[in-house]
Amino acid sequence: MTHNFGHLNPDNYNCKPSTSTWSIGANISHLIKFNLSYFPILKSLEKKTIKPPIHARIRFITRFFGKTILKSVQPGNTRKVKTLLIWEVSEGNYKLDIIEDFLAQQNHLKSYIERNKGLIVQNPVIYSLIDALAIIIAHEKRHFKQAEFVIRCY
Repeated sequence: MTHNFGHLNPDNYNCKPSTSTWSIGANISHLIKFNLSYFPILKSLEKKTIKPPIHARIRFITRFFGKTILKSVQPGNTRKVKTLLIWEVSEGNYKLDIIEDFLAQQNHLKSYIERNKGLIVQNPVIYSLIDALAIIIAHEKRHFKQAEFVIRCY
């Protein structure tokens, strides 16, 4: 990430090629917000205090939701997807430290995964945790691709 975006100045982080696209800063801010929404679930899994909904016990349903969401966030999917309100971001005055914030969050997620490999395989919530991690990764790739497109517009 620092290789792709670390050389930019603050104006580049806030520039939008059109009104229908997010700036680089907005894309990264959205990823931080999206990923942070998973942390309470991950923490409750780790503490073994999570109470999955009844439908989480039905593998067909968890696989269906996981695959459907994963398909929608693939980087190659060029269809515009409206994000949920909880993950909306505003165009703001993003600064260079947003990259550091994102990388710190990635290290936190990596640490969780390393500590809880066994839990990841066996615990479905709305969809399997393996699907959730695949969704996070694909979602990040999709937004990195969008942010890289913004760089090409300079």
